[in-house]
Amino acid sequence: MRRRDFLSARFPRQSVTGPSVSWRLASSFPPSADLLHGAALRIGARVEAMTDGNFTIRTYAAGELLPSLQVMDGVMQGTVQCGLSPGYFYIGKHPALAFDTAIPFGLNTMGEGSISSIRFTPTLVSEALSQSRVPPRWEDGFGSRSEISPT
Repeated sequence: MRRRDFLSARFPRQSVTGPSVSWRLASSFPPSADLLHGAALRIGARVEAMTDGNFTIRTYAAGELLPSLQVMDGVMQGTVQCGLSPGYFYIGKHPALAFDTAIPFGLNTMGEGSISSIRFTPTLVSEALSQSRVPPRWEDGFGSRSEISPT
């Protein structure tokens, strides 16, 4: 017996039931940036698969719904339900947002690891986000303003 067949027989997949929900995700990246824009596509596909199509997230590339550098503003204003964008695009809102993601030509891997290991970054970034009226669930470049509600 194959391993996956054994697991699926032993642990049957449970379906998630509920109302149908559809979100729009604005990305700061073009489709040609496969690792970055593609991450949003993969998130949407996995969420849809896990909920049997009851929760869909449609990803829009930079410039389709919002300009690349205004994704956070769009989420804050409710134009889109969620967004994918690095924090350093928004250092004008608060300089500490530069620490939300790795800074180009910034710290090396050891420096990034040491900052995150002492829990400096999450505290600093969450304080900056609360001062800037940024969505409460904006973490690691992915943010959403609203609770999940049926459409």
